[in-house]
Amino acid sequence: MIGFGQTPQGVSYQAVARDATGLELSNTALTLQFSVLAGSTIGTISWQETHVVTTNDYGLVQQQTLV
Repeated sequence: MIGFGQTPQGVSYQAVARDATGLELSNTALTLQFSVLAGSTIGTISWQETHVVTTNDYGLVQQQTLV
Protein backbone atom coordinates (compact mmCIF):
# COMPACT_ATOMS: atom_id res chain seq x y z
CA MET A 1 0.00 0.00 0.00
CA ILE A 2 1.28 3.47 -0.85
CA GLY A 3 0.03 6.53 0.96
CA PHE A 4 0.46 10.20 0.26
CA GLY A 5 -0.04 13.15 2.54
CA GLN A 6 0.70 16.79 2.75
CA THR A 7 1.82 19.05 5.52
CA PRO A 8 -0.36 21.97 6.58
CA GLN A 9 0.39 25.29 4.93
CA GLY A 10 0.83 27.01 8.27
CA VAL A 11 0.30 26.97 12.00
CA SER A 12 -2.87 28.61 13.26
CA TYR A 13 -2.86 30.35 16.62
CA GLN A 14 -4.93 32.62 18.78
CA ALA A 15 -4.02 34.54 21.90
CA VAL A 16 -5.36 37.19 24.22
CA ALA A 17 -2.84 39.97 24.74
CA ARG A 18 -2.72 41.45 28.24
CA ASP A 19 -0.72 44.17 29.95
CA ALA A 20 1.34 43.70 33.13
CA THR A 21 -1.77 44.14 35.30
CA GLY A 22 -3.77 41.52 33.38
CA LEU A 23 -6.01 43.87 31.40
CA GLU A 24 -6.70 43.00 27.76
CA LEU A 25 -4.91 45.11 25.16
CA SER A 26 -7.92 46.12 23.04
CA ASN A 27 -7.43 47.35 19.46
CA THR A 28 -3.66 47.49 19.87
CA ALA A 29 -0.96 46.94 17.24
CA LEU A 30 1.58 44.33 18.38
CA THR A 31 4.64 42.64 16.95
CA LEU A 32 4.72 38.89 17.63
CA GLN A 33 7.84 36.79 17.11
CA PHE A 34 7.76 33.01 16.82
CA SER A 35 10.88 30.87 17.09
CA VAL A 36 11.67 27.16 16.93
CA LEU A 37 14.72 26.34 19.02
CA ALA A 38 16.90 23.27 18.49
CA GLY A 39 17.24 20.87 21.40
CA SER A 40 16.05 22.98 24.34
CA THR A 41 14.67 26.34 25.43
CA ILE A 42 18.16 27.83 25.13
CA GLY A 43 19.06 26.08 21.86
CA THR A 44 19.93 27.77 18.61
CA ILE A 45 17.14 29.21 16.49
CA SER A 46 16.12 26.81 13.69
CA TRP A 47 13.29 28.99 12.37
CA GLN A 48 11.95 32.43 13.24
CA GLU A 49 9.09 34.55 11.95
CA THR A 50 7.71 37.96 12.95
CA HIS A 51 4.13 39.22 12.48
CA VAL A 52 2.58 42.63 13.02
CA VAL A 53 -1.02 42.14 14.23
CA THR A 54 -3.81 44.18 15.76
CA THR A 55 -5.94 42.87 18.62
CA ASN A 56 -9.72 43.11 18.53
CA ASP A 57 -12.04 44.72 21.12
CA TYR A 58 -11.29 41.84 23.52
CA GLY A 59 -7.51 41.73 23.05
CA LEU A 60 -7.77 38.64 20.83
CA VAL A 61 -5.38 37.88 17.96
CA GLN A 62 -6.05 35.11 15.44
CA GLN A 63 -3.60 34.35 12.66
CA GLN A 64 -2.12 31.66 10.50
CA THR A 65 1.66 31.61 10.56
CA LEU A 66 3.15 30.59 7.24
CA VAL A 67 5.89 28.03 7.46
